[in-house]
Amino acid sequence: MKRFSTHNAFLQKTPEAAWLYRPDLQNLLAALAEPGEEARVVGGAVRDTLLQRPVTDIDIATTATPERVIERAQKHGFRIVPLGVEFGTVLVISRNSRFQVTSLRADIATDGRRAKVAFCRDWSLDAARRDFTVNALYVDKDGRLYDYSGGVDDIKDGHVRFIGEAQTRIKEDYLRILRFFRFYAAFGRGRPDKGAIMAIAALKEGLKQLSAERIWDEFKKLLTVPDPYRSLLWLRSCGVLDIILPESAKWGLDIMPGVIADEQAAIARGETEAADALLRLMALVPPWAERVTSLAKRLRLSGAEKRRLANWAAVKPIAPDIDIAAMKRRLYLAGSFKTDNQDKAAGQAKSGGELAIYAPKLQAVLDNLRLAAAQAYVYHKQEDYQSYSRLLELAQSWEIPQFPLSGGDLAATGLHGAAIGKARRRLEGLWVDSGFSLNKGALLAKL
Repeated sequence: MKRFSTHNAFLQKTPEAAWLYRPDLQNLLAALAEPGEEARVVGGAVRDTLLQRPVTDIDIATTATPERVIERAQKHGFRIVPLGVEFGTVLVISRNSRFQVTSLRADIATDGRRAKVAFCRDWSLDAARRDFTVNALYVDKDGRLYDYSGGVDDIKDGHVRFIGEAQTRIKEDYLRILRFFRFYAAFGRGRPDKGAIMAIAALKEGLKQLSAERIWDEFKKLLTVPDPYRSLLWLRSCGVLDIILPESAKWGLDIMPGVIADEQAAIARGETEAADALLRLMALVPPWAERVTSLAKRLRLSGAEKRRLANWAAVKPIAPDIDIAAMKRRLYLAGSFKTDNQDKAAGQAKSGGELAIYAPKLQAVLDNLRLAAAQAYVYHKQEDYQSYSRLLELAQSWEIPQFPLSGGDLAATGLHGAAIGKARRRLEGLWVDSGFSLNKGALLAKL
């Protein structure tokens, strides 16, 4: 067992490690480490602290069995959700937090999708079954760090590396191929680990054993990393992208840097909080209805995701030199709705997916403009890029006008039934053609 004492002070003194000393976590670690047992925080929280990144989820490993975890946690006032007791995992809930507590495990059988495990008391065996060295780091309640595979040095070097033999780790769960590229995108520097790339290229066909849901969930996480471009290039060069996203075949990754640059600029301006995974997916495939339909069905996308992709594939491309009147016409025909609480809706929109404040067809126009701007950016077409940026600003800020006539107004003129709808459509067309300038009286005069 290795202990990196030089890092103990780091965890104790830096603001990034303040989460470790929260009373509820300290109480839980103490409860689980009563005589005869040990408990430590493991994985992402430790890794992100060393990287000086925000910690969101806190996972705990312990020598105690799930039954003992439940008994000790309840005794100390915590609420319990038996999340997956048969796999050794218990969800422990305090007033303000949730902690996933898992008993130490060792793999006894694997099938490339899920491992069969046995509980153990050996920390090095628990570490050996994890995927990457940067995720096999433990810290106890006093800030002592335990590193069984050199993860601390790999974090320093920006090196994402499988624990032990890469082929062995991948064969245990083929999803680790995609996880490798996600972590490389998030933490890696320089070229990826040679042994990992060779193993991935040799074993990529194993991805076909996995469910579509698992593939899309992990690939979507990769797409939300601030800059996944290098990983996407390696996914393609290794042949992995053709397996998980065959719809991208013979379609370049060229515009992805433009999408990333625009999103990062929007985040810096406070216009959004995170990357839009679905927009980045659109940058990887052609806007052809047949391919988009195939992709959505194969990956089992949600209803909202399917609709957004289908609408994007159906929208007519917008030329950079479109005049403002024609653009407003496109926006009006696409339609939008505004909520009572615009700020709240804008906040919801930042979460990605089908944006909350835009109707689906207007969202498709926005997606079209963003991708067109990204393409112009990448190919150094500055004039086109500026045009698309202005059109985007118009699309996001223009208050779409309301047609001034109602069905009641038309009925009051003596029209009935289908004649009302026919007249409305004709008058609405005239109103749009006028640049939305005709008022109620002027429209009624054209009956």
